[in-house]
Amino acid sequence: MKFVSIIVLNYNNSFDTIECVKSLFELQYEFYQVIIIDNHSIDSSYREICDWVNKKFKKNDFSFLSEGEIENKFDNNVSLGKKIIVVRNNKNYGYAGGNNVGIKIALHNLNIEYVWILNNDTVVESNALKFLVNSFQANSNIGLCCSALYDYKKRSEIQAYSGRYFKITGTSKHLKYYDTKKLNKKLLFSEDYLIGASILIPVAIFHKIGLLTENFFLYSEDVDFSIRVKRDYLLYICKDSKVFHKEGGTSNRGEKKKSDISDFFYIKNKILLTRMHFMPFLPWILVSLIITLLNRILRGQFYRIPIIFKAIKNALNEKNL
Repeated sequence: MKFVSIIVLNYNNSFDTIECVKSLFELQYEFYQVIIIDNHSIDSSYREICDWVNKKFKKNDFSFLSEGEIENKFDNNVSLGKKIIVVRNNKNYGYAGGNNVGIKIALHNLNIEYVWILNNDTVVESNALKFLVNSFQANSNIGLCCSALYDYKKRSEIQAYSGRYFKITGTSKHLKYYDTKKLNKKLLFSEDYLIGASILIPVAIFHKIGLLTENFFLYSEDVDFSIRVKRDYLLYICKDSKVFHKEGGTSNRGEKKKSDISDFFYIKNKILLTRMHFMPFLPWILVSLIITLLNRILRGQFYRIPIIFKAIKNALNEKNL
């Protein structure tokens, strides 16, 4: 069997994280390790997660590590055999940076063949991982494999299979359906990108193209990573792997602050993605942002105008892309 590291990123949301991890220990798959990365939460969630792990598992089955302890512990193989590892980051590195800490831990273990990046606001079906792993046996050209995302509350309602990216506007759309003929096929492939809420990645992919791009901080990491992978591999949608997604469990806390943060990274990241992958479309993106600016003015959201200009400036000045 293939050994899998499952990475769950937490930020100020111990309730969802614990519910997610509980579902992982109901999996019909034996060969996995759970790595919880606390992205420097500013509430009590890190302590709450540690308390839960302490009560749930035997002492030999888990490790609590600070970010600074990682290299020493893994160089000495102290934590490689643990069922669950909880790491406290020194600061909030964003979605990509936080997950990269977990990915680096997984890459220390030579037995690991796959990394499953899973949003903490999800609950998985017991056979979700088994179907993901088996998918790679169907076609040797598969580079990424994602689950079918279903609504957490309305369990029969599909939330998304994959995503479509529109270069000329820098926007994306979750695809909630495929036609019946495609759904009945054994293999479903995405032309654009796989949604990062539940995505299985062979470790060989990281060795070949690198880790998640940390320039984005929040949003668009899955689009970028999919684009990089599909240059040489196929993106596969495993419709039999079902994951129930709450969507926005971390970023929805504090609606005004959330919408300001969303605005900033939504604008910044569409420019970054274009600069990195679709440079001829950059003038169109900048024109679309004039429309965004007018839209905010018409809504009377004048306080967002500096946010838009700051996002544009940061994205155009970003280096090391």
